[in-house]
Amino acid sequence: MRHLNIVMLVRNANKILSFSPDTAALQSRESALRNSGFEVTSVWSESQAQFEIEMGRCGVLLMCFRASEPQIKDLTTLFRKNCPDGHIIFVMKDKEPPVFAEAVVAENEGPQTLISVASQMAGKGLHRRSA
Repeated sequence: MRHLNIVMLVRNANKILSFSPDTAALQSRESALRNSGFEVTSVWSESQAQFEIEMGRCGVLLMCFRASEPQIKDLTTLFRKNCPDGHIIFVMKDKEPPVFAEAVVAENEGPQTLISVASQMAGKGLHRRSA
């Protein structure tokens, strides 16, 4: 009799995966989002982000403009493959939206705008936990 090991990946729509090589920006965004009731996993290395995406434990990928172009391309492609119902929010210096993101937040708009955009995603499958 053969035994099969089956690993089931379940996307957690309540969790935001925040990726940036800038640890100060990661900490600031994580703090603001957690204080508003969101679950957040913050990672600064591409391999950490790949692991979290492949495990399917996030419903939103929060990308930073400080990531390199190859990192952005690779991680968003991997996210779309592993989390097809997930959403991408991109933090950038200006408001010109990248093609791959559902939402864009300008870095100088501050944490309230990021929280507002994350809350809008709540209506699309991301739900805040009670604070």
